[in-house]
Amino acid sequence: YMYIGDQKKMKYFTRKMIAHKDLNSNGTLFGGRVLDWIDEEAYIYCSCQLNNDRVVTRSMSNIDFMHSAIRGDIIEIGMETVKIGTTSITIRCDVRNKRTEQVITSVEKIVFVSKWVQNRYFIGLDQKLLNKIFYFHNLKIKFPYKIEEN
Repeated sequence: YMYIGDQKKMKYFTRKMIAHKDLNSNGTLFGGRVLDWIDEEAYIYCSCQLNNDRVVTRSMSNIDFMHSAIRGDIIEIGMETVKIGTTSITIRCDVRNKRTEQVITSVEKIVFVSKWVQNRYFIGLDQKLLNKIFYFHNLKIKFPYKIEEN
């Protein structure tokens, strides 16, 4: 693994204007909308960093909603690489108010893994799980996880 640490600063790539459709019943930014934007931006960021569009979200750490936003606010979504492994990338994300630079939401750890489903490669899955799947479907395993039909 390669740990990035403080070598890079958070880069804010995307800006969004909070519209009526983004609000919850309290008139503030809906948390689900923020998570949707984070997942989309994280996918774009990771696929660009790895030069691989076959990546999927594996996990997200605790999501901290610290402040809110209201209609008309402009928010920025920032991504930063934390660690790059052989089959995964770990990033962190901040969503902040453009004008005040106040952090609205923070996710310390988002992990994306490489999935080569089209070429029948499965990277990053547990070997016991793969054995069960392959046994059920009567498939042979050739490591590193290349599948051949019987």
